[in-house]
Amino acid sequence: MNGLLLSLSLCAGVCKNIISKIGSGVMSGIKKILSVNVFTGAVALIVFACFGLDFSFAKNSVALFIVLAVLYGFFTVAAQTSCIAAVHYGDVSLCTMIYSSGFIIPTIFSAVYFNEELGALKIVGIALMLVSILIMNLNFERERSRSPLYLVFAFSAMICSGVIGILQKLFAHKLGSGGIDEYLFVSFACVLLFSLPFMLMLRKSDFESSQKTKLFLLFAIIIAICTVFNNKLNLYLSANMDGTVFFPIYNGGVVVFSSLLSKFIIKEKMSWQKYVGIIGGVASIILISLA
Repeated sequence: MNGLLLSLSLCAGVCKNIISKIGSGVMSGIKKILSVNVFTGAVALIVFACFGLDFSFAKNSVALFIVLAVLYGFFTVAAQTSCIAAVHYGDVSLCTMIYSSGFIIPTIFSAVYFNEELGALKIVGIALMLVSILIMNLNFERERSRSPLYLVFAFSAMICSGVIGILQKLFAHKLGSGGIDEYLFVSFACVLLFSLPFMLMLRKSDFESSQKTKLFLLFAIIIAICTVFNNKLNLYLSANMDGTVFFPIYNGGVVVFSSLLSKFIIKEKMSWQKYVGIIGGVASIILISLA
């Protein structure tokens, strides 16, 4: 069952990445990208409210519930903002590599805090995944001068991404998996509030035509649906799988399969290192799964 849900979560994560690439022309700039969060928050509030909400599970730990939910929303926006800022100061490929490596933070946290087993096969698989992400995203043909702020924002995005994973594990450990809808309802309400100022700054001049405005709305809604579905599955899996297995497979898998499908769906040019990285990434997933 967990394997099926993990596959569905990977599909949602990859779909979100592919749509983001397809829509990059109409969703560029910090105002537009963070405005997508408003749609995500609105979709989440509608979906979870329709399913019905029952906050009674948290009656003995209201403060903890609110703190974890607000932090989850804050770090979701912070990770996105840091990533956008990093790309502004440097190249996308290295930023992707640093950001994607954030899974190592909740993986180590799960091993240390929750005493989850981290055997030799898992360590080899995790190391192989990190190397594969590095190979896929580093440009060996040319180096580009970067502002010191580039690394500050890139590693901030990585840390925020890792903290999101830790918050997923803490929620599952402290409050169980029964209040996922309620937790995400509050979290995405915070995401909406944190991102709303950027949407309010949008003007008609930010869009070149009404056609691009419609495309922006379409892509934003698709990404919102994928994000809500993705987060719900990931919170459930965080409660029912070892973090030393879930985080490397999910985060690494999204990078690997997004790169692979980009070639077939949007005809993205593939360098030799991407092929090597994809093969290494798939081998890593197999190793971690076997462990």
